[in-house]
Amino acid sequence: MEINSWKSIFDTDTFVQTLAYAMPGEGACPGDGFMTGYGAVSGRLVFAAVQDLDYLGGAFGKVSASKIARSIEMAHKHGAPFVMFIKASGARLEEGLNILSGYGDILSALNKANDEIPTICVIEGNCFGVCATIAGLFDFVLMTKENSYASVLTKDGPVPENGASKCGEDGFATFVCKQEDLSATILHLLDFLPDNVQSGTEDYDGAQDNMNRPSVVCDQLQGSTDYNVQQILTEIADSGDWIELWKDYAAELIVGFARFGGKVVGVLANQPAVKEGALTIQACRKATAMIDFCDRFGIPLLTLTDCPGYFNNDKVPQGDLIQASSMLAQAFTGSSVPKLNVIVGRAYGSALLLMNSKQVGADYVYAWETAGINVITPEINVLLTEKEAIETADSPAAKRTELIEAYRKHACSPIVAAQQGFVDDIIPAVQTRARIISFYQMI
Repeated sequence: MEINSWKSIFDTDTFVQTLAYAMPGEGACPGDGFMTGYGAVSGRLVFAAVQDLDYLGGAFGKVSASKIARSIEMAHKHGAPFVMFIKASGARLEEGLNILSGYGDILSALNKANDEIPTICVIEGNCFGVCATIAGLFDFVLMTKENSYASVLTKDGPVPENGASKCGEDGFATFVCKQEDLSATILHLLDFLPDNVQSGTEDYDGAQDNMNRPSVVCDQLQGSTDYNVQQILTEIADSGDWIELWKDYAAELIVGFARFGGKVVGVLANQPAVKEGALTIQACRKATAMIDFCDRFGIPLLTLTDCPGYFNNDKVPQGDLIQASSMLAQAFTGSSVPKLNVIVGRAYGSALLLMNSKQVGADYVYAWETAGINVITPEINVLLTEKEAIETADSPAAKRTELIEAYRKHACSPIVAAQQGFVDDIIPAVQTRARIISFYQMI
């Protein structure tokens, strides 16, 4: 059995096998092609199921499926994360309908456990048919760039070209990484996750990084419209350490985990460097999934808002966009975890409302001094209200620019939003980290 891909995440000599001798009948292999058990990962209890390609090519059978389901149930019972390693898909057709029963046991156990414990699926090979459906139920899916594929079974069979990169772009894979980086990625992710819904996340000593450290990069970037928001996250997070989820999917919105003053926080940040950070169908779905996970496990939320509104063109299905934005609004309004919104750039119209406004559930909303906030963008306002003034000007283009800047300065100032109660405080960008940590200390 190949063991390096999973064994390296467990502390030395801590993994204990369960049901090691289970087999479907005489002459079969003890364990039936799957190793299940538990061990310590950085001192924390974690359950796992690992596929053995050396026995019947890793094909799933009734006994192996029952072992996996049992391992999930034990992880659920003992309040510990569960990690499953898939290297090949396929069922033992000679077992007939019994294997479907086994698959059903796994799906049922996962569905029950997902409300209580974090689940991670690691795909290092083919994951087709029901195996792909099972993988889709996990909270997080990791795939290796070199050799992993995932697909349902069509009438013509699996879709072999649906490799890791495509799965990352479609939002199925949370992480797409090199085989050599797989163990480190799993460990980094687990470091931010709680054991279960009751335990909460592991907080670190906030003194490891100066809580009042000036946010110099934030100060330098304020007022920009084409920066990379990753620069802000790296600066304000404790020791610059954070982890991005679904990096290859809907890159116009970044989501991930970071620590502020030692406390784990779920982060959602518009990415101006991609589609101006506008809300898309995919971005709304990505944000909704992140909010739902954090709410389920009691992880506070932080949004860094810089969004001009919806991204739209002739190819965007309006029905899908309406539904996705409605689900995003429902996720924010329905979540009970503490929520902080820092408007670092633009917040216009629907973006102002949907990106964690006080109206949809934010406890506090801060804005940088250079933020632009209004029910409409300056460009659209001028287009609708100043058409005649522009057309009759000696230089229409210059007049349009002049009117846009005037509207932005006077009508879109964060002071106006603060006066109307949309913003709790206007903060210097250099104080961003300190003010964020102050909020999470207060709660």
